[in-house]
Amino acid sequence: MFLWNMFTRKHKAVPRSNVEKKFLILEIPRIAEGFGFGARSNDYKIVRIYPCYRRGTKPQVKIYSLSTDSWRSLDCEIPTLSGSRPTVFLNGNLHWFASKSRYQWDEVGYQQIVSFDVTGEVFYKMALPEEISHVDSVDLVSLAVLNDLLAVLISCCAERSGCPEQHSVCSVWVMRDYEMPESWTKLYTFEASGLVTGFDDFTLNGELLMKIHGGKRVCRNLITGHEANLQSSMACDLVTVVESLVSV
Repeated sequence: MFLWNMFTRKHKAVPRSNVEKKFLILEIPRIAEGFGFGARSNDYKIVRIYPCYRRGTKPQVKIYSLSTDSWRSLDCEIPTLSGSRPTVFLNGNLHWFASKSRYQWDEVGYQQIVSFDVTGEVFYKMALPEEISHVDSVDLVSLAVLNDLLAVLISCCAERSGCPEQHSVCSVWVMRDYEMPESWTKLYTFEASGLVTGFDDFTLNGELLMKIHGGKRVCRNLITGHEANLQSSMACDLVTVVESLVSV
């Protein structure tokens, strides 16, 4: 693993963490990771969470500190986190989808958000929008940040009358007041040009980057509804970056 600042073109090899052997059999998608900055501690940290794979075991949480260039363990009780989806960093916290059970592996069954305070090194739970828990046809759900607000993106498969090809009906929710679940608000609902297979990120001006079935990458303006095809000759993930001159 490396830390890389693409603007200074500097990188740093992160030392290996000591992990109990019983956790090494886990598939990589089962391991939840995150990278963030603790403003109060003025330190960048990597968090790696190895979930329970059988009853009687606890998740193993490892934290890497850039200031000490070392890993250490954090003893805590947390539910099963989704390691197959990108982590979101906002307000000094990392965010993952999580189940309400320590032993639940079903990707469709994630019913809450777990956040991690990078400075205080404490986990918290946040509820998802109530409406989401009553939707049976959700095919894809993702976390993101839109205009400095925590956002949840949802895609449901649908069919157009007279059209044999499936497409997705998507919605965008934002938490207007951070850590206040009652403030979840649905901002947008739209029909995508095809079947959405992944949400990448929001651009700095609020446009949504998505993957469409068939290898297409599109950028959608949520206000006008215009979708622009993005040319890509290789498989890749699209992310939004903010310039930083921090030394690694």
